[in-house]
Amino acid sequence: EQTTEGRQTAMLGAWARDGSSKWTHAIAPGSSRNPVIRASGHAIVAAWIQAEADGTENVWIGSWGEDGKEQGTRTCVAPASTTTWNLNLAFNGSEAWVVFDAATSTRSSELYAARVDASGVRPPLRLTRDDGATYLNGLAEALTKLGFSCFDDRSGTEAGRLPPKTLFRKIRNCQTF
Repeated sequence: EQTTEGRQTAMLGAWARDGSSKWTHAIAPGSSRNPVIRASGHAIVAAWIQAEADGTENVWIGSWGEDGKEQGTRTCVAPASTTTWNLNLAFNGSEAWVVFDAATSTRSSELYAARVDASGVRPPLRLTRDDGATYLNGLAEALTKLGFSCFDDRSGTEAGRLPPKTLFRKIRNCQTF
């Protein structure tokens, strides 16, 4: 949802086959955007970018049951930036992997991967070099070395696609730049 003032709210919901709404609600309090929603077993898992009260933005993850009731607590994954638009979510067994771009401590937007499991959030791995160019400029070369494949459709919505599950082991043990 987006208000006429431009405030965005990421929404989650379920609908019956006839199109009637079973339930809907905001994923997070306040301003949130760019949700990625995936199913894992009987859980609905979402990652999103949330604007905080202090003006910063963070990537968050949460889980809901098929009935829309929250399972556990929402978890802050890592800092994001106002230029963070690309966000993806995948599973490897009981682990969730969140891939996103951010320009928080780097000269330009770089690509990160964070692993979330029962023990919490692991520090995100920066997957692209902090060379002053956006990660889109060097993304294919940097990620090809790690076994990723990716592309950019110029709108930014197709950059940084997650690799097949068999490549998660490579990410887990890779060197950060």
